[in-house]
Amino acid sequence: MSKFDALLESITADFNNPLSEYAPDDDWRDYIENEDLEEMDWSDLKEMSDHFGLNKTVEKLFTLKDGEVWFKLDGDYFKGVKDDWAEYLGTTESMKEHIDGMSDDEAEILVSEHIGGIENLYISAWGSTIKDMSESGGTVYHHTTEDAWVDIQESGVINGSYGTGINNRNAHGIFTTLEIEEYADGTYGDVMLELDLTKFVADNGKVDVSPEPEVLESEVKSFLAHILKLEDYYPQVLSDISGSTVVVSENLDLKYVTRIED
Repeated sequence: MSKFDALLESITADFNNPLSEYAPDDDWRDYIENEDLEEMDWSDLKEMSDHFGLNKTVEKLFTLKDGEVWFKLDGDYFKGVKDDWAEYLGTTESMKEHIDGMSDDEAEILVSEHIGGIENLYISAWGSTIKDMSESGGTVYHHTTEDAWVDIQESGVINGSYGTGINNRNAHGIFTTLEIEEYADGTYGDVMLELDLTKFVADNGKVDVSPEPEVLESEVKSFLAHILKLEDYYPQVLSDISGSTVVVSENLDLKYVTRIED
């Protein structure tokens, strides 16, 4: 290729490159919006970053097993795979909306990869991770009716059931609480049962426990906001959902159950 041809090709490339219409001190966000580049090749991201002088503003947040990296650029959020693709996720405020709109599965996958499994998630009201409670047990309380208590004694076991609320009706287990007085008003019956999960763990190795589904979602998204360095992000939890609830996905023999008399 002659020098003239090379020069002509360079000029043509610059003419066809939309970046040539933007000065380095222009707002790069306008470039992304105007050119519809929310999704782009990694090379386009690098070229944009070089053009607007953004390289020194890169802040890596975390990397997933498949190589997908989440990062901030000039304070805004991106994700992508190096030398492949990139996606602009938006400003801090739009990132909060993005988290709110995430499916439970998507959010749990991100957090699970970061902490080595959702069982390692810390549940604030429990004061422990799901795994810690599963392996150590503890004492929880279950409220029921006199008739149900008679049935439990006759069968010799306390079985799980589905939740009765709109947001937990797909959750199955024995719904218990860490707080002995939480349902003492008789909301779920006047019989209070103490369940010895520590003894169950001693006999069986571990106990299958989980928080209310909405509490789990809230904790997952709060942790996700933490690793994304989002400040002032507070997932909404319905007022009638208790963080102290422990859903025990086991059928417990009576030897683990004690009725607490008034």
